[in-house]
Amino acid sequence: IQALGAIAYELLGGTLSPLASSSDLGAHYTPLANLSEQGNEALRFALAPAPRYQKAGEFFRALAEVDGLPVNIEAPIPAAKPARRPPAPPPLPPHSQPSRSGAPLAIAAMLVAFILIGGGLYFFVIPLFKKPPQTTEVAGTGIPDELPSDDPATDPPPPRKTEPKSPPPPTQTELLKVAASAAENFENEEKWAPAISEWIKIIRDFPGSDAGNVRLNMMFERLRGRGADVNSSEFPELREPTLEAAQLDVVAAMMFLAENVRVTDPKEAFAWFSAAAERGQVSALTTMGVMLVNGEGCERDLGKAVDALRGAAAQGSAVAKTALGEFYVNGTNVPKDDKKAFALFQEAADAGDPRGMDWLATCHHQGIGTKVNHAEALRLYTRAAELGFARSFANLAVLHLNGDGTKADPFKAVGFLQRGARAGDSRSLLIYASCLEAGRGVKADAILARETYKKAAEAGSGEAQKWLKDHGLEVPRPSGLTRPQ
Repeated sequence: IQALGAIAYELLGGTLSPLASSSDLGAHYTPLANLSEQGNEALRFALAPAPRYQKAGEFFRALAEVDGLPVNIEAPIPAAKPARRPPAPPPLPPHSQPSRSGAPLAIAAMLVAFILIGGGLYFFVIPLFKKPPQTTEVAGTGIPDELPSDDPATDPPPPRKTEPKSPPPPTQTELLKVAASAAENFENEEKWAPAISEWIKIIRDFPGSDAGNVRLNMMFERLRGRGADVNSSEFPELREPTLEAAQLDVVAAMMFLAENVRVTDPKEAFAWFSAAAERGQVSALTTMGVMLVNGEGCERDLGKAVDALRGAAAQGSAVAKTALGEFYVNGTNVPKDDKKAFALFQEAADAGDPRGMDWLATCHHQGIGTKVNHAEALRLYTRAAELGFARSFANLAVLHLNGDGTKADPFKAVGFLQRGARAGDSRSLLIYASCLEAGRGVKADAILARETYKKAAEAGSGEAQKWLKDHGLEVPRPSGLTRPQ
């Protein structure tokens, strides 16, 4: 009824706001000037929120009873003539009453009104019986997270099961950091065997990284610096992983292995010293030269020994310079050259080699390649002894026995000899045995003297070996360089 009243209102010249609600139509009704008070009241009743008319027919009859209605709602619809089109009606003056020919328009308007009424019932009444969609608001915004859809209601699709994404596999760098951390933990706890094994595993598992080789070289250098006594007690446990590291070209492992098997297996030691020398280890080349001199773990070959020592000396090895100087002093496999020997001993002593200091002191004591200088000899022997070179105790004793560069003092000399003998020095043992035999600086003791000669011979003293042989005792002659006395 309200929609029909709205159409009639606009057909009769009125205008309704498209934004007006159904409750506003009757409350804000504007009377039409071309309509009587009865007609305006009929329209107002139709547009009210609760129309008085129950049926469209009641509203129709109310309009029919209005006097002066500008549209004739009772006239029949004239038949259309197929052969002739009716002339267009003349334009109406403003606010003039339309002719009775407007009846078809009113009937058409009524048909449209019935259609709109039916549509309104479908769109406004039927949804009242539908269950509104459930919505929830996003916290704090007042906005629903799901708006109702204009589509016909359908069952919502089941939620898609999303498989949890697995994390990407760790990179090689990340794996290397984890493995290195485990190896470092063992190393920090000084668990050397598992630490070596972990670094070896890193070398094999990460061939593109030199971290394992670098860290193993650092660790084995640290082990080498702890001293022979400590290493000899722990070496049995470390031998297998050390061998494995040496086979992987870890040069410090080669040196550590060679140094610890030199006494028990000199042949294996020589092989590992040679391998390290081939990889540029200067100290290995020096040791290899010394072993060639003595035939230790290899055939004695003085020519190869000189070549090895020259190579090491050229690379700055003070030990090699001292050993090479001994060849020139003795003229062994090279022309004897005291001045060249003195120069080599000087270079070695300046580099801090205690054996080189002892040899340089001998040159000053005996005038080898230089003038005799007992005071300088005393200074150098003392410095070498302070650095732990046992042979220097014997040479200091000689100076005090003879009064060279100092006042003669046999008792002080015996004190030096005893210190050298306790260190196993063959020359200290030999001179101490002669003092025991002669009672010089110490009470004579033939039995102790004989035992001391024996120890000196076992330590490599040729003179002690001769003394034992003269007294009916056989002692094998060790090979090695002979130092001037």
